[in-house]
Amino acid sequence: MLSYIETSGEATGLFSYYDDGDRYDHSCSNYGVPGMWAVAQNNREIADRVWQVFDMAWRRHQRSDGGWAYQNDKDARGTLSMTSAAVATLFITQDYLYATRGLDCKGNIVDENIERGLHWMGQHLQQFEGHWPCYTLYNIERAGVASGHKYLGTTDWYKVGADFLVGHQRPDGSWGNLRDTCWAILFLVRGRAPVMMNKLEYTVDRRGDNPRPPSWNERPRDVANIARWTSRQIERDLNWQIVNLKVDIRDLHDAPILYIAGKESLNFTPEEEKKLADFVHQGGLIVGNADCASLAFANSFRKLGTKLFGTEFRELPADHCICSQPNYPRARWRFAPTILALSNGVRELMILYPGADPARYRQTQSFLGPDRQALAQSIANIFLYSVSRRDLRFKGESHIVRRDDSVKAQRTISVARLQYPGNWDPEPGGWRRLANLMHNQHKTDLKVEPVKLGGGTLGNYAAAHLTGIARIFLSEAAKAQLKQYVEGGGTLLIDSAGGNADFASSVDEQLKALFGTALAVLPPDHELYRTGNTIGSVDYRLAARRPAAPRPKPKPPAGKR
Repeated sequence: MLSYIETSGEATGLFSYYDDGDRYDHSCSNYGVPGMWAVAQNNREIADRVWQVFDMAWRRHQRSDGGWAYQNDKDARGTLSMTSAAVATLFITQDYLYATRGLDCKGNIVDENIERGLHWMGQHLQQFEGHWPCYTLYNIERAGVASGHKYLGTTDWYKVGADFLVGHQRPDGSWGNLRDTCWAILFLVRGRAPVMMNKLEYTVDRRGDNPRPPSWNERPRDVANIARWTSRQIERDLNWQIVNLKVDIRDLHDAPILYIAGKESLNFTPEEEKKLADFVHQGGLIVGNADCASLAFANSFRKLGTKLFGTEFRELPADHCICSQPNYPRARWRFAPTILALSNGVRELMILYPGADPARYRQTQSFLGPDRQALAQSIANIFLYSVSRRDLRFKGESHIVRRDDSVKAQRTISVARLQYPGNWDPEPGGWRRLANLMHNQHKTDLKVEPVKLGGGTLGNYAAAHLTGIARIFLSEAAKAQLKQYVEGGGTLLIDSAGGNADFASSVDEQLKALFGTALAVLPPDHELYRTGNTIGSVDYRLAARRPAAPRPKPKPPAGKR
């Protein structure tokens, strides 16, 4: 393939249909560079001078408006197919030539040629329906996936392209000829691959002054490279994205992980903090990387977590399920990195690399060696933990349930959330989600209210919910309140959050003493499993199975007997 690279004049560094030394076009070159990239991805060494000649050729041919034409003729106009091909090509050469930029943490890295090309694409995205639409969409997908941008300008490129292709597929399943069909399938498959992580683009709130861009992108290829590496390990295509806190929260949930990197102190607005908290309460996980082991970033990340969720970070235990994933167990790591985590007692909410700076090695695609291998494998473990090793959703799919206001509720059920000293509400997003499901599917509104346990009557509530993550000891007033409520016809729902055995055994012991009988397992044919929604089987997240293992019954503290 090297012999087909042109070496003279304007054609230098490009490819042609003809072997005459002076002809070229960007369309042929659009296949030549990915071909060389595929060779390199299969562990064949390509000299830097080859990437340099590719890089210089494409940058040299960018037009003043940011686009690229089929050839670099003076009067030629930029096209969407060639501009997207050029942007995708520069992302390839960037990985091989400029990977070390940003390692010293001196601020965000910006590639002006790429940024101008992406801007041009955003302005002309609707033109893909013109000449060679399937070929153009294939190139758009390559640039979109490589850049991590869900939106080009203000347009969701995948949604627009997928709508077009689905609407133009022929009855026989093709998009015309074999060539166009291949391009269309590649766009649809690669563009909708599960998103491993969203990288957060953020600003620093200066309390009234103009916000300034912090160092969120000092390593512009860190997430792209770890997503590609993880994809190879699990043999499943994975994408990545760049998001900001101005987008709809559903965009944040395109990925199970929101990744925040930088070296400066985080300082979000109250509105941004609420969106971050909502993302986590809806099931998301935030992962932080202190670039160059920045103490300012690490401390602010920890402070943010405590402010949002009321608990402190601790070092991730060596026996945590994140550290014992079967593919990459911590026991095999020669140098295990320090990983801090903040939990609600059910799952991890935020995870921080305070000093190892794995983004440095992801940027340079350095995944081998006793220290670097552990850094790569640990983030792969975190991803597998976040999706329970199997629940990967395609981009655009979501577990988020929104209230359908076109549905008119026919009744209301009042539910009491029982408050007590301790973590009585570890997963506040759970009832919000259930309320939307009940409204949309059963035309029933849930009126969910917090009620202090032992502080009054529960007679007006159809159900009362008690949950927790640790052993609990009910006061005499609380026991009397529950006994009166249940004997008066109320339904007490008890939820051992995350399968916590300490909470379950302590509540079971106290209720047995209160009512004179132990809790019993409902038979499989009980009407509870058949009323409303038939329940055929129940499964558990892998992370929830270990806490559910039997544990010794806790003893009450002195004075609580």
